Amino acid sequence: MKITFDNFDPKKLIPADQVPWPHPDYTDLNDWLFEQATEVFEATRYLAVSQYDLALSLWHRAGRPTDGFECALWTKEEALG
Repeated sequence: MKITFDNFDPKKLIPADQVPWPHPDYTDLNDWLFEQATEVFEATRYLAVSQYDLALSLWHRAGRPTDGFECALWTKEEALG
């Protein structure tokens, strides 16, 4: 289901640092956010949260889909290397 402002509730998002690992690559996550939450993607510049953190939380809430991802998910050790 596409995420729009009609069904977007920021109170239901968990903080990005509480999203369980592994996490997607920034590019894959950015593409996912643009495709699944175009309205929210366009508004991120006005929100007081990083685009990655918002996208990560939305992606987690959407069930952690990986369709169309070009990179493998990153473990915490790989990401923080």
